[in-house]
Amino acid sequence: MKRFLVRLVLWVFLLTGLFFSVRSMLDTQKTKKASQEAARIAGLPAGVSAFVRLIPMEDDGEEGQEGGMETDGEKTKEGSEALPEEASFLADINLEALQEVNQDVLGWISLPGTKLSYPIVQGEDNNEYLYHNWKKEKSISGSIFMESTNRSDFSDFHTIIYGHRMRDLTMFGVLKEYQSLDFLQEHPNIYLVHGDEICRYAVFAAYEAGIKSMVYRLDLEENGLEEEFLQFCRESSVLDTGVIPGPGAKILTLSTCTGRGHSTRWVVQGYLAEVKKR
Repeated sequence: MKRFLVRLVLWVFLLTGLFFSVRSMLDTQKTKKASQEAARIAGLPAGVSAFVRLIPMEDDGEEGQEGGMETDGEKTKEGSEALPEEASFLADINLEALQEVNQDVLGWISLPGTKLSYPIVQGEDNNEYLYHNWKKEKSISGSIFMESTNRSDFSDFHTIIYGHRMRDLTMFGVLKEYQSLDFLQEHPNIYLVHGDEICRYAVFAAYEAGIKSMVYRLDLEENGLEEEFLQFCRESSVLDTGVIPGPGAKILTLSTCTGRGHSTRWVVQGYLAEVKKR
C-alpha cells in the first residue's frame, strides 16, 4: 500500500509538471503569434527587433543636459539628426491599424537589438492586461501595459510601464540584463512611439525596488517631489551610468518581476532625451 501511494504521488507530480510545461509551451506559441500579428498589422518588417544592428545615438549636450532637445522635453532642436539605423523602422509604425483591433493601444515600445518590441496598452486598472495579450486574449505572458492612472499621452513627469519577466527574454525578460554595464553600453536607449512622435529615453538607472518605495508613488508632481525622486533613482541604481536627467526631464520606468517573490520589482529607468516627428 505504501509503495502504491509513493508511486501515485510521483505520477501526480509528473503529470502536473507535464501539464504546466505543455500549458507554458502553448502560451509561448500563442504569445509569439500575437506579437507577430501586432508587428504585421503595425507594418514592421519581419524579425526587425532581432536583426537590426544597434548603433547608439550620441547626445549633443554635456552630462546632465538633455542632449539634442530643449529642456522642456517636448521639442527637438532645429537641425537635429535623422533617426539612427537602430530606430529607423519606428517611423513607419501604423498605430491606427493596431487601434482598430484594440482601442486600448497607446503606442509601441522597442529596445532595438533585443526581443523587446511590442504594443503598449492601458487598461482601466492594472489587472486588465496582467494576463491578457494586446488583443485581450487570455495569456500567461500578458501585455506591456501602462500604469492605469498615468496620462495616456505620456505627458506625466513619471510614466510607469509594466511587463512580465519571461525566461526566454520576451516581454520585459531582457531588462534583467541591465545589471551589466556592457549591456547598458550596447543598449543605452529605449524608444517609444505614440501619436506622431518617436521618443528616445536614455537609460540612467536600474535597480531592485520595493513595491512600496518611491518608485511607485503617483503623487510626485502634486507634492513637488521630482528632485527627491531623481536623487532616489540615481542613488538606488546598481550601475553608474554617468547619465543625469536635466531640469524638466520626463521619466520612464519599466517595471518587471525579480523572480524572487512579490515584495520587490526590477526597474529600468530612462529620461526623455529626444523627440522626433514621424
